[in-house]
Amino acid sequence: MTRAATVLHVDDDEALRRLVEEMFKQEAPDLDYVSAGSTEAALEALSDIEPPIVLLLDRRLPATDIWGFRDEVAGTLDRVSVPTFVLSGSEHPDDVAEAYAKGAVAYLEKPVDADGFGRIASLIDRYTEVATMPGPEA
Repeated sequence: MTRAATVLHVDDDEALRRLVEEMFKQEAPDLDYVSAGSTEAALEALSDIEPPIVLLLDRRLPATDIWGFRDEVAGTLDRVSVPTFVLSGSEHPDDVAEAYAKGAVAYLEKPVDADGFGRIASLIDRYTEVATMPGPEA
């Protein structure tokens, strides 16, 4: 049986984290959801989370390099990378291009609406299916 993915959402906006958590409960109850208001809190929570893990990160976390954080999480999990979804208040083309150049799976503008959330849930489901596919020897 396939274990559901865990979404680790890091955003300093507590109201947004609560909203996203409710969206996951209603629309994607098979996904586990963990949130943190800072990268430090997220790293502490990481020890209690089992893979597969996907990150949902605020692009402008105060005093944080989200790409360095993503790489630190990958190193902690002994992975090359961790699928990363970026939430941002910016729709500037340079910001979007940077996120994809750094390996983001998706870039979503705040506020997150039902369509954006549906896109996140769909991509996470696809990632989970691919991450748990049997190898050629199966």
